[in-house]
Amino acid sequence: MGAAQAKTDKEKSDEELSELLSSLKPHPVSEISAGRNFKYNWYIQHIVSKVEEHWRPPYDLTGHEVSVVVTFTISGDGRISPAAITTSSGIPLLDNLAMAAIASAAPFGQLPLGFSGNRLDIRYT
Repeated sequence: MGAAQAKTDKEKSDEELSELLSSLKPHPVSEISAGRNFKYNWYIQHIVSKVEEHWRPPYDLTGHEVSVVVTFTISGDGRISPAAITTSSGIPLLDNLAMAAIASAAPFGQLPLGFSGNRLDIRYT
């Protein structure tokens, strides 16, 4: 009976863990827009990848549905203008961490050779 009871307890534990994991919300996803004429998806993915390397929101905020929108401009050589919060999360710490992640990720590298502009305006959520 001891082994059967242990198996039952383990099954219960596994079920509880499964329920807990399914109740967790997914990690926040980056959304980025650079205008309709910008067709270099690989460059956008490069920006997202670099920013996410530096994005460390506090653990207790990752399950909440909050977002912050930051805008900045990338110059031809990949440097950025000072970033600005255009939509606050309502949590100053989170807003500051978003700004710091973008600043730490820059520069992003030269704009793509086929791109006709000399700057790229970014809206990052």
